[in-house]
Amino acid sequence: MNRAAARVASAATAGPPAAMPTLRALLILLAAAVSLPLLALASLAIWQGNTAARARAEDQLQMQAGVLALAVDREFAAATAIVRTLAGSVALARGEFGRFRDELEAAARQWPGAIIGLTGPDGFLSMTTRVPMTVPMPMLMSTNTAARQALTTGRTEISDLYQGSVSTMPQVAVAVPAEVRTDGREPARHAVSIVLPYQTFVPILAGKGMPPGWAATLVDRQGHVVARSEAAEQHVGRTPMRPLLTAIARSDDGVLRAERRNGGGRVVIAFARAPDSGYVAAASLPEAIFSASLRQALMQLAAWGLLLTLIGVGLAVLLGARIVAAIRALSAPDRRAPGTPRFREVDEIASRLAEAERWRVLLMAEMNHRVKNTLMTVQALAAQTLKSTSGHPERFPHEFGARLAALARAHDLLTATGWQATDIGAVVAAGLEPWLTGPARQIRVSYGTNFQVAPRQAQALIVALHELASNAGKYGALSAPGGWVSLHCGEAADGTAAIDWAETGGPPLVGPPARRGFGSRLLERALPNDLGPGATVAVLHEPGGLRVSIRFMPLVPPASLAPPEPAVAA
Repeated sequence: MNRAAARVASAATAGPPAAMPTLRALLILLAAAVSLPLLALASLAIWQGNTAARARAEDQLQMQAGVLALAVDREFAAATAIVRTLAGSVALARGEFGRFRDELEAAARQWPGAIIGLTGPDGFLSMTTRVPMTVPMPMLMSTNTAARQALTTGRTEISDLYQGSVSTMPQVAVAVPAEVRTDGREPARHAVSIVLPYQTFVPILAGKGMPPGWAATLVDRQGHVVARSEAAEQHVGRTPMRPLLTAIARSDDGVLRAERRNGGGRVVIAFARAPDSGYVAAASLPEAIFSASLRQALMQLAAWGLLLTLIGVGLAVLLGARIVAAIRALSAPDRRAPGTPRFREVDEIASRLAEAERWRVLLMAEMNHRVKNTLMTVQALAAQTLKSTSGHPERFPHEFGARLAALARAHDLLTATGWQATDIGAVVAAGLEPWLTGPARQIRVSYGTNFQVAPRQAQALIVALHELASNAGKYGALSAPGGWVSLHCGEAADGTAAIDWAETGGPPLVGPPARRGFGSRLLERALPNDLGPGATVAVLHEPGGLRVSIRFMPLVPPASLAPPEPAVAA
């Protein structure tokens, strides 16, 4: 035993083993370990860098395609908003087409280049902003596939690319159904549509800050090019390259490599499908862009590698000595003595060590205070429960346990909020948790305005609400099948917080009970004291049921907060 004790004492007082490397040596090894393998594995670094750069570029290209797809959906959403507004026109619903024509013209002025029209139930164009008001509307069967689909389905529809009957350019349309009543007849379904020429999407596809040679294409659901960022008129209406069509048919987004049609080399193409319209936005870059600049950078890295290795070793020697001195100073009483090497991180550690010591003292004092308060509260609960259950000792474990559970819920809530201000909705939920989560729908909670309470107020209210619900379950409204409780939290006439408890449908009351129990003493004495100066608690034993009115000044006034969601026991 003596030898074992001696070995333990010797190990506790002995310094580090002589063979343990020093920090300075480790820094030198680190500098060498970082620099020398870079030179030895230069070729591998070039390949890995090229692969990483390609992956990053492809991710950026994929993200750009997704951004373009969302921008296309935003354009369709804006167009949909216009035609939905027109479809809800009172003039259109009444069949007042003259007034509705003025509304069409006003809407068209907000979207230059677009054509807005009305298609009748028979599929013929009734009016369009393409034809002036002074010119008779020709009998034209609408080629607007979106309008025809909207007449059939009764839903908002977005068309694919088509050739217009009034405007012969390639275009797409958004149509919304509308019910129109004319000459007292039954309402007939019409379609309000906005036609967008393909030029509408060209500015969207012309991204900014992209490398030279990039291009963006918009493809409809039938696989036709709707617009392109460059030379759009040469590609609109055509089908994109076959590999892209095949990839679109298999997935909503992705990246592929393909050979250009004109033999201009291989390109990397990223595509993404717009979630609302179903259109596909594709962005492409020449594959040669991915490797040219990276090779040059890695060759420069290889040239500078040897020099940086030598510099790194020298700096490691100097820096290691200063770091060791700064770390050793942390164990001294004055961690920032003059002449001690200074590092921001080491100074932060020194500050945190001092702050941790101050917090440890404060936390011990605060813990001691709160533990004493909690023990005093538990002692009071035990004494009052024992007093209220005198003559019925079998009730003590259940009632005392329920009150401890309410106190525990209060502490859980206050811990979750950091012992700061707490919304009254959270306080009510914690106080009435056993009744708000049960099968009976007997407690109805409503809010006028929201307010926040201090930690002491929150704990007192949770215990008080628990006591009210418990008493209602034993003697009041919650003890009867048809009984229920109404709890309202809001603002009183004088600006204070108001909590009103009203029981209905329980056993009739003949007045205050002859014996004052724990609940009565809690409400009339302890609760006003915990709620703060000016707090009042009025308890009325009316024949129809118990009424309790609580008034106090909260931590945050009711007028400054939005009301919480109403709660009903489920």
